[in-house]
Amino acid sequence: MAGYSGTPLQEKLGLEPGLRVYLVNTPPGIRSRLRKPLGKCHLEFDGPG
Repeated sequence: MAGYSGTPLQEKLGLEPGLRVYLVNTPPGIRSRLRKPLGKCHLEFDGPG
């Protein structure tokens, strides 16, 4: 895939256990890809879902 660095998305986003994450208009596909790393974070949502 052109332009793909091979770095996992959670690493690019800097997700770490205990981090407070605020999700705004997050596509379902992204949320499912990050389910495990986000499970160790405190989540807040804006709007449905």
